[in-house]
Amino acid sequence: MNAVSRFFPVSVVTLLATAGLVVAGVIPAHSGPYLDSAHGNSNYGVTRDRTESVGYATGNCAHCHEQHGSIDGEPLGPHEYALFYDFVLSRCNLFCYWCHRSANSEGQAVENFPYSVNFGGAPEHFSSIYNQFCNPPSQDANCGSNHSLDDIFRFIRNRWDFGDTPDPCGACHNPHLAQRNWEFPPDGTIRSAISRPTDHDNLWGDDPDERMDSYNYQAPYYGGGPWDPASGPFEPAGNSVSDGSNLPDYVTFCLDCHEYQQYDSLRGKTVKAIDWSSLGDRHGGASANTCDQAGTDEGALKPPYTDSPNSNYVLSCLDCHEPHGAMEKRDLVRRGINGQVVDSDVDPDSPANCYPAGSNWNATCQPCHELTHPTWENCDECHGHGVTWEGAGDCQGEPMF
Repeated sequence: MNAVSRFFPVSVVTLLATAGLVVAGVIPAHSGPYLDSAHGNSNYGVTRDRTESVGYATGNCAHCHEQHGSIDGEPLGPHEYALFYDFVLSRCNLFCYWCHRSANSEGQAVENFPYSVNFGGAPEHFSSIYNQFCNPPSQDANCGSNHSLDDIFRFIRNRWDFGDTPDPCGACHNPHLAQRNWEFPPDGTIRSAISRPTDHDNLWGDDPDERMDSYNYQAPYYGGGPWDPASGPFEPAGNSVSDGSNLPDYVTFCLDCHEYQQYDSLRGKTVKAIDWSSLGDRHGGASANTCDQAGTDEGALKPPYTDSPNSNYVLSCLDCHEPHGAMEKRDLVRRGINGQVVDSDVDPDSPANCYPAGSNWNATCQPCHELTHPTWENCDECHGHGVTWEGAGDCQGEPMF
């Protein structure tokens, strides 16, 4: 596992003075794991027109850090890490967006599709991180959703050594370590782009003991079929691997924050704490086979989850949710689940152009469940994260929000 301090190991002046010498492709050999990261790679790493034009090589530190002091500092003033642009100006005007957007004035426009596209084979949408957070279809008013970067900023601020002015993107990504993880090398390694908030100085998912095969996991189908229950193709690589040995342990990763109750300021609602243990959610470690309230009319599971009536699989959070933003789906629900396209929450017949909250959860559940429940119309009337189970056979509880 690579490790590097989130903060500069030497003074900013010393480091950037050294970086100032790195021109025309000359990079000191002692630069360390940064050279292995997506930003430090000399072929496809970070670059910027105004610095590249004066001789700075691709991947050079100076594309993000000014040698003398940050610029464009209003209204917050110069940033403490001498970044060329302060990263907390507004939710849709962050430092990372200067590259991670479809177009920008600095010359480099990085393409990043949503998780359900890259690792689920869903139809392409939202071609950049900026679009996933800020495009109209990802906003609550347009039936969409996105992780609130304002709330992330407040949650990690002065927590886990993040300091007083944390980059909200940095809660899940260490820019000096993150790799391009949409590739799957033949040797079976994972080029992880994520670092746990509680262990930000290391990549997460790159080591074999940080994968979903630590649980009883079954990967969902990839893409639009046709599928074979035995050979897939399965997420995330679109091949026959289905046990999670090629997938980071997103349960542990996400629960660094979501084991605590959260607040979504974009919608003004509480997000319940998630319990994925054997005493918690049925999509987690809790028994999924004691729900007999509806008897034989309870909907059966769909492939590839039908190999055993007592399989009791533990799902990855990202089997159903997007980490950044979801197009026209509430609660960060993916537009592709288990190889199928999931209907949007847009209702052309509604005055607000959105289905009433909760009324379209069936579209989310149906890729994995046969919806044959005899009584209730909407899944979330009884089911959701954080439900209180009264005992074996009682399937009712509170909805997620």
